[in-house]
Amino acid sequence: MHVSCKLQSTSPCRTALVTLPVLAFLQDPWANAYNPKYIPPSSVKKYDRQLGRGGWVWTRNFELDSVAYFFNFLWNFHQTPGVWQPGALLLEPLVHDAVVTMLRLLEVEQHHEQRSPYRYSELQREGLGPPCGYTGMVWSAFRASDDPQTYSYNIPDNMYLWGSLARLLKLNAATWEDSYISATAQK
Repeated sequence: MHVSCKLQSTSPCRTALVTLPVLAFLQDPWANAYNPKYIPPSSVKKYDRQLGRGGWVWTRNFELDSVAYFFNFLWNFHQTPGVWQPGALLLEPLVHDAVVTMLRLLEVEQHHEQRSPYRYSELQREGLGPPCGYTGMVWSAFRASDDPQTYSYNIPDNMYLWGSLARLLKLNAATWEDSYISATAQK
């Protein structure tokens, strides 16, 4: 997954900038960092496997800002004139699939206690994290600093997500015109 190139002159690099996070999110949407090459889970220490590491996953610290950043990145990619030529790339089915996957994850994590399969062995309550009820916000396990959250909802990250969802709505109208994306991003 190592990418090194000049953006203006290398079309494969522009493609990689979008497709690498897409492929990573489709591997494990709760992970926040990925291995540059596949590491067989059988070769990873038991403790690391319990933390969800191995395969393509480097760390499985669910951080809400990673989702918001991805949506903002796609919007910025779409809006950059003359350099990106985003049309065809954003219409790739895997890009759409990653967006839908991340929106489904957000819906699940709005109801973390009842619906989420996410567990991280270093979190309290057998990996579930601090108790939480439904607020409309999205639960997150870790802050952007990789510190476990003391409380279940990170308000600044939820605000960042809210802004990125507004941009995702505009991107959806300009590219996919997907009714699920439109309805879910407005919740």
